[in-house]
Amino acid sequence: MPALLSGDERRLTVRTRLVVGDRDPIVRSADLRGFEEHPADMAVEWVAGAGHFLPEERPDLVVDRVREICGV
Repeated sequence: MPALLSGDERRLTVRTRLVVGDRDPIVRSADLRGFEEHPADMAVEWVAGAGHFLPEERPDLVVDRVREICGV
C-alpha cells in the first residue's frame, strides 16, 4: 500500500478487493484514503462487527469474496 499511496509509478493491475473488519484495530478508514487513482480495479469492503483476522472470524465471507473475484 505505501507505494500505491505515495504516487509511485507502479500500478496495481489485477482485480483487487480489500475486505476489512470495521473493528480492525490496525486498518482504519483514514489509512485507506487516496488509493482510488492508483489501482486499476480495487474496492474496499468494510465488514460489520469483524476485527483484523477475517479468515478466522468470517471464513464464509472470505471464501465468498475469493469465489467472486475468481469467477467461480
